[in-house]
Amino acid sequence: LIDGESLIWAEGFGYTDHTKRHRVTADTLFSLQSISKTYTATGFLIAASKGLVKLDDPLKKYYSEFRVNSRFGEGEADKITFRHLLSHRSGLTHEAPVGNNYSDRECTFEEHIESISETWLKFPVGERYSYSNLGMDLVGYALQRISEKPFTEYMREELFEPLVMTNSTYDQRYVRESLVFARGYRGDDEVPPDLIPMIPAGSLFSTAKDMAKFVSFHLSGGIVHGRRLIDKDLLWEMYRQQFQVKNQVCGYGLGVGQGWLFNTVFLDHSGGGYGYLTLQKWSPRYKIGAIVLTNQQYHSNVHVSIANEALGKMLKVKYGSVLE
Repeated sequence: LIDGESLIWAEGFGYTDHTKRHRVTADTLFSLQSISKTYTATGFLIAASKGLVKLDDPLKKYYSEFRVNSRFGEGEADKITFRHLLSHRSGLTHEAPVGNNYSDRECTFEEHIESISETWLKFPVGERYSYSNLGMDLVGYALQRISEKPFTEYMREELFEPLVMTNSTYDQRYVRESLVFARGYRGDDEVPPDLIPMIPAGSLFSTAKDMAKFVSFHLSGGIVHGRRLIDKDLLWEMYRQQFQVKNQVCGYGLGVGQGWLFNTVFLDHSGGGYGYLTLQKWSPRYKIGAIVLTNQQYHSNVHVSIANEALGKMLKVKYGSVLE
């Protein structure tokens, strides 16, 4: 639980696996799954704040070989910008034929990216929202080219080190070499620790304490230790609904969702798969946030109920009641 720039409570429950040798703590590594997208989007905005890339630049400016099949015209892929990719408005499908949620074939990140050329656009670019792992993976691949370093290294240097998130990494091989991390479960079955090829979209490992630093960074307006990492206008663009339609209250920003709770918009992202269900959410208005990490994929959104109830109690303590 986070209040402004302060971690006010963190605790672990249960065990990292069924052997019960290691208890879960607030420093235990969990796979965040799709919450990874919010961190990848933040990494992109850091690059944009440095003038290395623009939100409305076309993807092909940095990945000129990019191709995708289209029944909407030969040049449709040329229209895809980073804004489209970060807001799930690119028209891309959710999965690629190589490296997806339903394959246990090991592949490189580059092989995964190259296989996107075999997919077809579902809709014309920008026409409608359709959640896509591929969009966020292409953002990460572009960052890799722009920075001229592996995506995992770029995120470590540009985001994790400034925020002192020393236990966070997209490098799954490093995690797999560790003896202690929360193993994913589907019911009583432990999920084999396969490498997730969708690195920017879903491979981040972190801890509750490290994630609290990330939430506090956002609650502080993109400033850490007195240093601004993200331009203020870009940060609010991240939180703003993209391609809003008439009378729409909540939607999706840039790598982060919106939900209506306690009479205001909370920013959030959940994650699910490979034996994990996770949630991260915060309120720019109330300056509070909550993180819940579980290594069990088969439960009925208990993580959401825990977070919402905790946030409600925090509001009552902080303000005396839930604000109108």
